[in-house]
Amino acid sequence: LHRGNQVIIEDGAEINCLASNGIHLGDRVSIGKYAIIRPSNIYGGSIGEGLVMGNNSNIGPYNYIGCSGKIIHHKIGLFCIMRV
Repeated sequence: LHRGNQVIIEDGAEINCLASNGIHLGDRVSIGKYAIIRPSNIYGGSIGEGLVMGNNSNIGPYNYIGCSGKIIHHKIGLFCIMRV
C-alpha cells in the first residue's frame, strides 16, 4: 500500500493489497466504512493489477472495488445511496 498525505481509511474498510502493481492512494484520499478494495480473489486464482487513486478522491461507505485489471482515476468520488 502506497499512500499520500492526509489519507483516511475508516473503520471496517478492507484493502487487499495483493496486486502486481500495488494499491496507490494520493493525497487527501478517503475510504469509507466497510468499503472493499479487492484486486485479487481471496479464494485463490490470478493476482490482479491494482488501483491508483489520485489526489482528492474518495470511496464512500459500503462500496466494492474489484481491480483485477488496473484502475487509474483522479478526483473520483464513489458513493452508495440508499433510500428507505
